[in-house]
Amino acid sequence: MSKSKIGATLLSSVDSITFTVGAEAANTINVALQLVDADSADAAVALNLPWYLSTDAAGQTIGVAHSSAPAIGTDGLLVTELAFLSGRLTFEADGDADIDFLDTGTGTVYLCVVLPTGELAISGAITHV
Repeated sequence: MSKSKIGATLLSSVDSITFTVGAEAANTINVALQLVDADSADAAVALNLPWYLSTDAAGQTIGVAHSSAPAIGTDGLLVTELAFLSGRLTFEADGDADIDFLDTGTGTVYLCVVLPTGELAISGAITHV
């Protein structure tokens, strides 16, 4: 398959991401992510996408580092860069991943994932209290 066909397949396979921000427990908040296709169905595709944390819901301001590095939950692979504020997230073949955010302090950030189209998918508030 040529590179252009691979890119076209990815662009048509992923339209958005569904985020589920869990409740804080023992200073940890789990954020589950599911890739979604243009028909609003779960997209079963393994992808590696860039992510970063933002302090605003539009993804326009770089976030504040947590007291500990984010860690992959039970699905996917997480690579962190830039003081744990950004990196790459590999979704599993069924299109899901999840990240645990640990912070002993307080604050709110938003998880921003760059889709294959360049558009941003942004989570709800990840708030440690």
